[in-house]
Amino acid sequence: MKREHMALSIDEMSKEEKEQSSYINEEILKRVKSEPNGAFTTKLHGKEMLVTFHR
Repeated sequence: MKREHMALSIDEMSKEEKEQSSYINEEILKRVKSEPNGAFTTKLHGKEMLVTFHR
């Protein structure tokens, strides 16, 4: 499987694309940058969600 088929790369997204992606907001971006583990849980749209990422 290719990475580009599985996820969005935040670094490759324009500011406009980030704003249009309702699940990627400033709070999520800050959390991704500060989390050492590559995953965390948070409330999104009223539901507890698992967010995973790779740097």
